[in-house]
Amino acid sequence: MKRNQGSSAPNNSGAGEQEDTLSAEDIAKRESEAAQNAVKAERERLSEIRKVCQQVNLDGEFMSKLLDQNPEIKVDEVRQKVIEELGNKDKRTGETRSGHITVVREERDTLRRGMVNAICHRNNARQNELSEEGGMFRRMRLSEMARHCLEMAGTSTRGMSDHEVVGLTMRGGFHSTSDFPEILADTINKTLRDAYEAAPQTWLPIAREVEVSDFKEISRVQLGDAPSLLEVPESGEIKDGTVGEAAEKYFVKTYARKLTVTRKTIVNDDLAALTRLPEMFGRAARDLESDLVWAIITGNPLMGDGVNLFAAGHGNLDGSGGAISVTTLGAGRAAMRKQTGLGGRLINVMPVYLFVPAALETVAEQYTTQNFDADSSSNTNPFRGKLQPIAEPRLDADSATAWYLAGSPSQIDIIEVARLIGESGPVVETMDTFEVEGMKMKVRSDFGAKAIDWRGLWKNPGA
Repeated sequence: MKRNQGSSAPNNSGAGEQEDTLSAEDIAKRESEAAQNAVKAERERLSEIRKVCQQVNLDGEFMSKLLDQNPEIKVDEVRQKVIEELGNKDKRTGETRSGHITVVREERDTLRRGMVNAICHRNNARQNELSEEGGMFRRMRLSEMARHCLEMAGTSTRGMSDHEVVGLTMRGGFHSTSDFPEILADTINKTLRDAYEAAPQTWLPIAREVEVSDFKEISRVQLGDAPSLLEVPESGEIKDGTVGEAAEKYFVKTYARKLTVTRKTIVNDDLAALTRLPEMFGRAARDLESDLVWAIITGNPLMGDGVNLFAAGHGNLDGSGGAISVTTLGAGRAAMRKQTGLGGRLINVMPVYLFVPAALETVAEQYTTQNFDADSSSNTNPFRGKLQPIAEPRLDADSATAWYLAGSPSQIDIIEVARLIGESGPVVETMDTFEVEGMKMKVRSDFGAKAIDWRGLWKNPGA
């Protein structure tokens, strides 16, 4: 028995030592797992806190303040703090909150409008008055705006450099959680549209603008005269009448260029690259429209009847030509009044505009504004106040002597321009790309133009 006990003692002792060793490893393993679980739990806590703040658009500063005050704050406590903060905002603004979504959207819209206004004001203070919303951001660099947008989206930017902030903001392009890419797009679109609207267009008085739904061929019917009314004898039959018609056909075409905003542009606070280039695109789009319309006048294209726009057969071309004078203006006016419709009836087109190249602008003003004939101080000028002179430099490239009379679109169709429905000018479209470190956009304009009726125009080649 003693031997058995003695012999078993070493075995028991060995088992105890093995058991003690395994327990130590198990303890270390458990401690490691506990540490990992603690780190995971802490990440989940911070992530949930960030999500709670982001859902109601409370910026990173609010979240950081909560964590500074109580690093161990629980998610439920954060939710309570958020509710209190939203209630305080309601009291400050006097709003009644029926839900978070409307307020969040309004705050983000205010942010976007303010930043766009501030950027445009910095670029051109005279044209873009600083709004109350923009005043908050007037001294911010572009990179600072990007940082602010990230913080508003719930992303902490502590310790991040400007180029890291901008890179994070631009990552994902227009699918980014930050509003900054959209703010840049809004800024580009506004500066482009402002420049487009400011560029002069002299063809507007004689054009009619229409909207079309697609790029299919446009067939514009040119209606003739209504048939003359005939006397109806007693118990007589009323006869049918027909209206003659002719058609002019054209298309809306697309014109576009790409525009790139790089990360370097934002980091360097390069407003010139962000605003001046869109301004040039805006003017270019406006100039393109003028080029296309005036090319119709100077190009003298074939009309639907197979005759050139200005031709003796159309009765709208002076065969001999002559400088602007009472005599030549009178000849042009008489020719337009004698024009007949498709049915042969006189339509009595009245000239309203005198289009001239820049070389003849002064002469045109003399014969449309002075009381007396420019060639004779004793003769009354019959065209004073009856013709509006309009100078167009594109006409000089074709002829420095030719001049034109035009009627009003309210009396007769002259030039028709077409755009796609809902587009009153160039459109800025965003493009997802991995080709550049930044954003790409496309400036697109859909536009078409055609002379519809030659009877509203008259040309004198000049002398």
